Amino acid sequence: MPWTDNKDQTTHGSPRARTSLSVWFKSVLGGSYSTSSGFGLLLEYAERNFLGRGQDFRLKYNSGVGSRTYSLGFVEPEFLSPDLSLGFTSKFTETEKENSN
Repeated sequence: MPWTDNKDQTTHGSPRARTSLSVWFKSVLGGSYSTSSGFGLLLEYAERNFLGRGQDFRLKYNSGVGSRTYSLGFVEPEFLSPDLSLGFTSKFTETEKENSN
């Protein structure tokens, strides 16, 4: 699958009060075909340094004949303390009645 890896680092401030900002994101666009499922489409966006705060953010859409899946994920790497992280993933799937078993 094709994907884009974009990295950029910028440093601001005096030597004593220096802030570093790194940006990493990945975009995916893909397609598929099978004799049993037909055509499918995949779109995904992921970013490791969401809003410059080190958070992980993912958004994904996947479809095929008779079904669609949406998912969203987020991780806060330093929740309440540097040793504690908090994250969630949510997924929603739609299936047409004729394809469900």
